Amino acid sequence: MITSALAGFAPQPVLAQTSSATQRSYAIPAQPLADALAAFGHQSGLDVSASPSVTNGKTSTAVAGDLSSSEALGQLLAGTGLTFRFVSATGVTIEPAPQAAEGSVTLGPVRVQGEGSGRGGGTVRQPADTRGTYTVPVTSSATKLDLAIKDTPQVVNVITRQRIEDQNLTQVADVIAQAPGISVMQQGVPGAGRIQYYSRGFPVTNVMLDGVVTTGAGNRDFDLWSVLDTAIYDRVEFVQGSTGLATGAGDPSASVNFVRKRPTEELLAEAKLHYGSWERIRGEVDLSSPLNGAGTLRGRVVGAYQQGDTWQDRVKSKTGTLYGIVEADPTENLMLTAGLLWTKIRVDDAVPFGMNPAGNLGPGGNPFPIISLGRSFNPATQWTYAEIEMLNPFAKAEWRFAEDWRLNVGYMFSKISQDRMYGGIGQYFYDPTANTASYSYGRVNVDGRIHNVDASITGKFHLFGREHDVVAGFSGYWGTMNNPMYMAIGTGAAPSTIAISGWNNGNQPLPTMGSPELIPGTGIPNPFDDLMNDVGAISQLKEKQYAGYFGARLRPVDHVSLVFGGRLNRWERSGRMWVPDLESVITPPFELKLVPQDLNTYSSKVSGKFTPYAGVVFAATPNITAYVSYAGIERANIDWETGTWFEDFEGNPLPPVRGNTIEIGAKAAVFDGRLNIQLAAYRMKQRNLADTFSEEARQAAIAAGGCPPGPNPLNIAGIGRYCAIPGKGYVSKGIDFSLSGQLTPRVNLSASYSYLHSKRAETGYQSCSGFGASGGGDASTGSYGGGAGFPCPEHTVKLFGTYQATDDLTLGGGAIWKSATKSSYPNGVGGLHPDAIRDQGSYAVVDLMARYRLNRRITISANIYNLFDETYLSSSDGLGGFWGAPRNVMFSLGFRY
Repeated sequence: MITSALAGFAPQPVLAQTSSATQRSYAIPAQPLADALAAFGHQSGLDVSASPSVTNGKTSTAVAGDLSSSEALGQLLAGTGLTFRFVSATGVTIEPAPQAAEGSVTLGPVRVQGEGSGRGGGTVRQPADTRGTYTVPVTSSATKLDLAIKDTPQVVNVITRQRIEDQNLTQVADVIAQAPGISVMQQGVPGAGRIQYYSRGFPVTNVMLDGVVTTGAGNRDFDLWSVLDTAIYDRVEFVQGSTGLATGAGDPSASVNFVRKRPTEELLAEAKLHYGSWERIRGEVDLSSPLNGAGTLRGRVVGAYQQGDTWQDRVKSKTGTLYGIVEADPTENLMLTAGLLWTKIRVDDAVPFGMNPAGNLGPGGNPFPIISLGRSFNPATQWTYAEIEMLNPFAKAEWRFAEDWRLNVGYMFSKISQDRMYGGIGQYFYDPTANTASYSYGRVNVDGRIHNVDASITGKFHLFGREHDVVAGFSGYWGTMNNPMYMAIGTGAAPSTIAISGWNNGNQPLPTMGSPELIPGTGIPNPFDDLMNDVGAISQLKEKQYAGYFGARLRPVDHVSLVFGGRLNRWERSGRMWVPDLESVITPPFELKLVPQDLNTYSSKVSGKFTPYAGVVFAATPNITAYVSYAGIERANIDWETGTWFEDFEGNPLPPVRGNTIEIGAKAAVFDGRLNIQLAAYRMKQRNLADTFSEEARQAAIAAGGCPPGPNPLNIAGIGRYCAIPGKGYVSKGIDFSLSGQLTPRVNLSASYSYLHSKRAETGYQSCSGFGASGGGDASTGSYGGGAGFPCPEHTVKLFGTYQATDDLTLGGGAIWKSATKSSYPNGVGGLHPDAIRDQGSYAVVDLMARYRLNRRITISANIYNLFDETYLSSSDGLGGFWGAPRNVMFSLGFRY
């Protein structure tokens, strides 16, 4: 029995309910009820009394978040047939649910008896820990307001800490791949290869850290975010559709919000060891504790290290991560936060692209069949490597200056370096008849520094006898990216041809110009001979975005909420080049100097643009809502590979790319909010996307005499003028369904289905919009603008769940199924060719897991990925095809205090 030290005191319901109103941070996973009550007593500071005859054979519900003790205990006991009663200010007894017993708290919706519960919902706060659950009670990622998922007029999905641990998802790339409605285009191993995500037919480009919009150090930010370690995150939230209110510039696809772990109010000590296929070894440590007796100073430290091989021959990787955060409460209403993240990733012998699975067009224009050299074949040279390092200090202050009002101010700095030197075969073509392939080599060495600021006021006010919510704020970032350009190859790859018979498993020499003297016979050294290390120029890219925003939820009548807001945004990007001073090359001491070149200076901006957001939510019952919403977003009309603004054939910049989302849906929060269900239909349109392929674009080029040359005196790759016409519009339509949370006290489940109609009128194939001049279109209107894009599946099903079979054994499994795709991007041939098809049939990848608790401190677990060893391409587009991981396993040993 869990005895009460104050059992002799008389019941004091009034004092007890006053004490229970204080909120604390709880993190109690589902487990045998007696153990859960012990954990609750430890975390709440209350003395809990329960007879073994009452708790035997019962399992608790998971509890996570900032809750009062009554709310937490009510949630923990949900579904057990038990209730609780305060017997003193700090004493609680557990008993079978009585019929209106004196002083008892009934268990239904999680609340203290006597508190109000309206259809608009009460005050809720975001959870501090999402162990034990597959959903969250509240999120602000879509509107900047703390709203329950059912009250948010957009689809919001969450991958919680519990889900991350159940599936042993150790990289961000693994987490995003599990998110409902997300398609993955992956070329190469994360950390070395290119990776991009798509939602509702458009590329995902917006990232938030703890709710603050940010950017990466280069044009492909997810190459960085995807490789980060998940050990530091509590959850990852996804808002689908246009997210201009929260994130500013971007595409009408989705935004991703990474929510990092915070200190706990009680001691937490965890350590894990992992060992898996391809000699992968991993270790994690997570320590959190109050740092003083009053608990007003709290800290948390997380560390992770992983190394090992992959299914591709020769590929090796190492990842190290350290994260620390401190919270301090100088006063009752003020909380200060400071933290630091450092991470470093090194991947050897892995190229940033996949090898083309199909050959060039053969005789008569017919495509060669898909050819595979095997999933283990490595197309990289033995000197290829990729190295990423990130340093990210941050600070935040939260001041509660009134009962329902708070001010948040935050600053974050990121120093990011990404160095990739690569050589590989098969990116552009593979000719099986001649047994030759393209040989590409290059280097990208980016160094970036980004500053982020965010300030907001959130609160509640009363008008016409009703409570309303409002938020207003300012956010922005500014950063600089320096990119050395290696002479004769620029920023891209330099393709040539190599015989497969001479590949020698990637043992190739570093490429050189073969001219150690600049001018033969003069003795003047050639400063550009080493193509992979000699810097011939430097490009500098500066980007900044500032915005003021506001959002509100008004309740004009019963059962109806109006959620609306807007963002006034300014985005600007400028670039400059430093080029060789040729006089320094030919004059003793023959040392290359770089000087600024004004001809290579460019600037582009989108300023003073207002992005609206509006939604109407109708509460049919306290747990079921229906909604309709409109959200907008826009971005600069630039090529994301080079940062160059698209211009028309007369040299005028194209207008910004604008997108919007119209969405109608229904949501439900059932089982006391432990299970969220969402169903939505949407139509999204993006206008002005640069079009370089259509007949209209071709005629415009002819009329203008071609694309005028840009300011590029050195003819460096990627710095010329990009000419196009504004596309007529790219339209996608679809349906999203998702279910996540707790079906029963022993079952956690996440299930989703996504239907996407995004077919190309010219080919009839399903395809997502690309980044730059990919045109776009709608099969129903024939407004196809050209380009191939990425072959997104029309139907996607994602499923994962766990079942607690006994008090100590948990079993789980899931699958991702995708419908067939076709790609009409031919290999080594410009333009589109309707006969050059890459056809990938539908496929499913099945995963399993099992976890066994040896005792209250130690667990062992196993995860099997791709159980049936499905062979599939994780991407197939212009950068080649990359095979998905074959069957593999990971074993884990965990300790928790």
